Amino acid sequence: MRRYYTTIFAFIVLFTSCSPKYRLEKIYIPSKTDQTCIEKCRKEKYRCEKECLKQRDRCLKDALLKAKKIYTYQKQIYREKLKRYFKQYDRYITEYKLWQDKYLRLNEDYQYYTRKCKIDKNWCNEKEYYKKLLEDWIRLKPEKPQKPKEPSFREILKQQQSLCLKDCCCNTDFDICFQSCGGKIIFKKICIENCD
Repeated sequence: MRRYYTTIFAFIVLFTSCSPKYRLEKIYIPSKTDQTCIEKCRKEKYRCEKECLKQRDRCLKDALLKAKKIYTYQKQIYREKLKRYFKQYDRYITEYKLWQDKYLRLNEDYQYYTRKCKIDKNWCNEKEYYKKLLEDWIRLKPEKPQKPKEPSFREILKQQQSLCLKDCCCNTDFDICFQSCGGKIIFKKICIENCD
């Protein structure tokens, strides 16, 4: 049964990988009577694209300035967090050494009474007592502080620049203008891969 499904899956993969791939393309059929109107649409599209590029350039320059400000601010916060982290880490090292010393003593006692309990059952209560102490002590293990993440100028800049990549709708406006001038737009599927 498994071989049957594997064969079907392989056939589907083979079939879809060999199937043709298409691209949808717009074909503009201008009006034969109103050429000046269509020329006006083209000029408007060109003006729109030019203005869009200007806006994007301004936005990218602003994004760089904003990114620098954000980075400077985040770097300052990071330095403060890093100072706190080093203090916490020093305290953690001291506390951990004390915790580890006691843990080793408790574990040693527990192991000792575990061996004695195997020989003489009278020592099993002592073993259980140290087992409980050890379990409680493990729960009190100091937690290592987490090092703060350093801000990345590249990530901040990328985020700010992503706000500039907005569509100005020049093509959509051109299509509306083109059709209002009596032109027609048709969509054609054009094979680009595995065509027969």
